[in-house]
Amino acid sequence: MGYNQRYSATGTLTWYVGGTYLISDMDITGSFVFDTTNTIIGKPRTLSYSIHVEPKNPWNYLAGVNWTINRKWSVIAETGFGSSRSDVLLTSFYRW
Repeated sequence: MGYNQRYSATGTLTWYVGGTYLISDMDITGSFVFDTTNTIIGKPRTLSYSIHVEPKNPWNYLAGVNWTINRKWSVIAETGFGSSRSDVLLTSFYRW
């Protein structure tokens, strides 16, 4: 949801708020070899691991602004907040 503010000399500002929904369910597996050949243990040891990763809450709020300077240039600044994660997005566009 947003609002456009048009300025004749400096382009258009679009203010917006909203939400994002992140679907992420990942399993990470692997192993790590510890080189313990010159210790009391005497031979390398392997540690195997398995990790399950998913967000605590899939919903997040966001707020941002898009400045369309002219037909070729625009800039976006956006932040995500709330729930269990946060982010910042800064982007510029050039259209030819």
